[in-house]
Amino acid sequence: MQRLAARDLWAGLFCIAIGAIALVLLANTRMGAVAAMGPGFLPTWLARLLVGLGVLIALKSMLGSIPSLTLDWRVLRPLLLILGAIVLFALLLRPAGFALTAFALLLLAAAAGRDFRWREALVIAAAIATAASLLFIVALKINVPLWPSWFLP
Repeated sequence: MQRLAARDLWAGLFCIAIGAIALVLLANTRMGAVAAMGPGFLPTWLARLLVGLGVLIALKSMLGSIPSLTLDWRVLRPLLLILGAIVLFALLLRPAGFALTAFALLLLAAAAGRDFRWREALVIAAAIATAASLLFIVALKINVPLWPSWFLP
């Protein structure tokens, strides 16, 4: 029971942190009113809801017993790899192009799984990156480079 309480506490704190970051980033957007909603209305309320749910989850975990706050790498590894994949995508999209960035994102996200196998991950990442490139860049014509500029002749 104590391990579950620690997981709930960390999940609640994570929700609070993400909601707080969103509220800070949305501070300069126009809220409007319920009758005339601005562009920041829905995201701000969703961030507030996320903070509130995080507080409830964290409080619920602390009511049962004081949790053990030891960090276990096996628990943090998937979370850090998925967050790292998202950050990698944001940092590499323009300089590396969509296809290579999607491939790298998929490999890093696949490494978060318990039964990660390199060969399978490479094949699946290549297939999904190709399909996503065809969908987003070719079919939908999203204005993002497909390949890095140094890659093209």
